[in-house]
Amino acid sequence: MYAIVLKVRENPRGVSLSLAIAIGVDQQEERHSLGFELGEGESEAFLTDYLRSYKARGLNQSLLVISDAHSGLVPSLSLVISDASRQRCIVYLMRKVLGQIAHKDKKQIAEALKLIFQQPDKRTA
Repeated sequence: MYAIVLKVRENPRGVSLSLAIAIGVDQQEERHSLGFELGEGESEAFLTDYLRSYKARGLNQSLLVISDAHSGLVPSLSLVISDASRQRCIVYLMRKVLGQIAHKDKKQIAEALKLIFQQPDKRTA
C-alpha cells in the first residue's frame, strides 16, 4: 500500500490530497493493481474507509501489508485487516535513515544497510 500527496487545484486555490494505491500479489506471485482513491490527507478515517472498500469488493484475505509508516494506516489496518502482518517498506526506511546521515557517509551506510536486509533471518542480520 502506498500513498502520495498531490497538490490539486480546487476552485481558485490549491489543496493537498493523498492518492492511496494498493497493489496485491496472487498465489502465482503476479502483481495486480487493486485500486486507488483520492482523499483528504493520510488520516485514519480516510484510510479506514479506503481499506473497507476492498473488503466490500471481496478482498477476503491479506497475509502481509507493506507500507510506509502513515500515521493513520496502522490503526486502520488493525480495525479492517487485523489478521495481516505489516512490514515497513524498506525503500522508505532507507530514505528516512539516509536523510539523517552526512552526505560523505551515505554510500558506506547504504551498503551496510543493504547487507543487513539481505540476511535470511534476524540473527544473522
